[in-house]
Amino acid sequence: MPIYTPQGSQITLGTVAQIKVTDGPPMLKSENARLTGWVYVDVRDRDMATVVKDIRAKINDEIELESGMSIRYSGQFEFMERANAKLKLVVPATIVIIFVLLYLIFKRFSEALLILATLPFALTGGVWILYLLDYNLSVATGIGFIALAGVSAEFGVIMLLYLTNAWVERNKAGHFDEPALLGRSVREPCSAFGLR
Repeated sequence: MPIYTPQGSQITLGTVAQIKVTDGPPMLKSENARLTGWVYVDVRDRDMATVVKDIRAKINDEIELESGMSIRYSGQFEFMERANAKLKLVVPATIVIIFVLLYLIFKRFSEALLILATLPFALTGGVWILYLLDYNLSVATGIGFIALAGVSAEFGVIMLLYLTNAWVERNKAGHFDEPALLGRSVREPCSAFGLR
């Protein structure tokens, strides 16, 4: 279809445009009134956060964005970032809730702190398992650590209750300040769990 000027003369496309073949995105979309081009990346044998960190470093070193251009990392990485932000709130809230429940059970800060102090040992075991099985830290493993903290606190409560009851029974029997009987007080509740 020919193009005409207001005076009625015909002009060619080459007069108003420069046509050439170049590399570019296979498809352009519009998002938030801005043209967008997508680059898809599949990740294998590495965790996503490290891959995105490497990509960002490479882009910052080698690519200079023109005016009006920006880069955004989306997809599963964006979901992971949102989940990590939520976990930063959920994990401390979980620890506080566990501490409050422990305080309500024992009515003493010292015993609640004692059980809470065992949590790092349980979580250290979880970190070792992740390392030995060559798993990456993810949202799922973060939730698993929250569950592990709950189980560890529960086991600590049971053990402390049994130890306290055994100690009270020994004191009722008139055995005060006898180190050997303290050891027996510890061993008897443990043998109920099959521990030595």
